[in-house]
Amino acid sequence: MLCKMGKRRDDAHDSDSSIDDRRADQKISWTEAAWVINASVIGMGVLTLPRCFVILGWVFGFLGPVVCLAANICVAHIMMEIQTIHPNAISLPDAAYFAFRSRTAKAVIRWALYCEKASCTAVYVSLMATTLGSAFYTVRWCLAAWCLVIFIMFLP
Repeated sequence: MLCKMGKRRDDAHDSDSSIDDRRADQKISWTEAAWVINASVIGMGVLTLPRCFVILGWVFGFLGPVVCLAANICVAHIMMEIQTIHPNAISLPDAAYFAFRSRTAKAVIRWALYCEKASCTAVYVSLMATTLGSAFYTVRWCLAAWCLVIFIMFLP
């Protein structure tokens, strides 16, 4: 089967064209990758941490990010192991494809990741809209209008 660029593709590659074009040079270790993943996860929820400490208390408030860090380190280590065995696995869905040899597994993981990112983004936009609405307390707009303002601000 020929891909778009005219190269012959073997069965080990995914249906995604240009895997080689998407692959970045590997310049970080699995521990550095774990820190990047952890920063991404905590970065989305850093504004909600004070509220979590109020609800969960000091012990569980500190325990939550520590458990998440351990999980992120584990996932990063697994991803690096899979990437070492299968160099074409450059994303979690690619890793699922190579691990299970199933396009369905790849689609399920991709769908789960997109849903997780969409839900985190929705919470983030809602929080920013609430904060912006509180800053401009004299303007009586609903939350949906402030969310639209946030979308317009971050569209570029």
